[in-house]
Formats: sequence, structure tokens, C-alpha cells
Amino acid sequence: MTRPENTGGHQGRATATESDHLVALFNDRYQPMVRMAAWLLGDSATAEDVVQDAFARLHGSSVDLASLDSAAAYLRVTVVNLTRTRRKRQKLARTRHVDGPLTTPGPEAYLVDEQLAAAIGGLPGRQRECVVLRFGEDLTVDQIAAALGIGSGSVKTHLHRGLRALEQQLDGSTERQNR
Repeated sequence: MTRPENTGGHQGRATATESDHLVALFNDRYQPMVRMAAWLLGDSATAEDVVQDAFARLHGSSVDLASLDSAAAYLRVTVVNLTRTRRKRQKLARTRHVDGPLTTPGPEAYLVDEQLAAAIGGLPGRQRECVVLRFGEDLTVDQIAAALGIGSGSVKTHLHRGLRALEQQLDGSTERQNR
């Protein structure tokens, strides 16, 4: 009895070309994805874990790695979803009064302005995601809508509210510093 040959998919080992595409994608998108996740989570160490998990999922998926755009879009959606899951777990752990620190120190390696990072971290989830994807990843409203699975109108609303809240928070803290 002979074994059937592996005729495609990701069930066997990745071909040299697939590996090359994955390496190229990693080299191109790893740091921007970590930066985006750090903005969403407020924690650079957890952000790196999330992005590594996203790359592992990408490798095991049926996404065409030769198409950098579709692979990057899959990666972006996966990172956003994984950060959302991590934040929910952190929130649940805080409500259960878990002993010890829940996260490592903030995302200093990826964020320049701690005041801005704190303000973004204080936004509600969808507002934070929309603001980070728009200004951190430079995505259009339609690209953000696709990444988050919501309508363009909702993205615009979340962006408007998020920017207004950031403006109020940052203006208020600037006034306090000037007193």
C-alpha cells in the first residue's frame, strides 16, 4: 500500500517559496504589528507575544503568503482580535483580584509619549482600535472597517469620539501642568 502524496495546502511542510514569503512578511510587518499591539494593549511584552501568536496562526492558515497584502491584512485582523482577547482576560483577572502583576511595564520600546499612551489606553475598546489603526497603521476608514468587521460609518463615529476624548484628556492634562 502506498501513501497518498501531499498535493498542497499547509498540511505538510511549507515549500521554500512559502517560507521565503513568510520570512519576507515577518521582516516587513513584525515591528509595525508589535507597535500596533503595544498601542492597543499598553504593554510591549504582551504585544510581542500576541504578534508571535498571529504569525503562528498565519503560518497554519490557508492564506496565500505570496500575496503580501492579503497576508498582512490577515495578520492585522488576527493581531486586533488577539489583543481584544488579551484585554478581556486582563479585565477578568483584575475583577477576580489575582495576586501579582498582570502585565509587564508599559510599551516604552514602541511608544514615544507616555501621556499619549495613557490617554489612548483610557479609550473604550473600539475607539482605541480605530484610532490606533488609523493613525498608527495609517489605514483608511474602509480598511479599518474590514479589519474590525464593522461598518465605515461606525469607524467614523469611533474615530470622531476617540479623537474628541483624546483632545479633552490631553488638553486637560496640559492645563494642569501649566498651573
